Amino acid sequence: MYRHARSLPLLALAVLTSGCSLEQGLSAKGSTPAAVGLSVTSTASPDALPRDGRSTSLVQLFVRDDDDAAVAGQRFTVRTTAGTLSATDVTTDSNGIATVRFTAPPASTNASSATIVLTPVAGTRAATTGPRTVIFALGAPSI
Repeated sequence: MYRHARSLPLLALAVLTSGCSLEQGLSAKGSTPAAVGLSVTSTASPDALPRDGRSTSLVQLFVRDDDDAAVAGQRFTVRTTAGTLSATDVTTDSNGIATVRFTAPPASTNASSATIVLTPVAGTRAATTGPRTVIFALGAPSI
């Protein structure tokens, strides 16, 4: 019985590795659709604002392809749960960057945070990863 127990790990390893080869010489990069290789990252500076109706933050999206090249022309719709935005539709420039300005809500707003949702709009190279969110901490207005 001990002899058979020692061969089980080798059998399991053989089964697991038998299906791990690339067939027909395709690389993983060459076999995936172009849209799958898009990378979308977002930043906000600053990411905490007072509820004063005038403080602003610059929100940027950076879109790159699977070769780490900038992707121009990718559209995003933009919405927020509190405060206002400088645009509700943005498009990446030749550097792969889309920018929108967020303005904090007024002091009368009863919210401790605001969420900005940036959703890719379908196109020839649409990001298929779904919406991106940026969350702002909203503090009491400074006196």
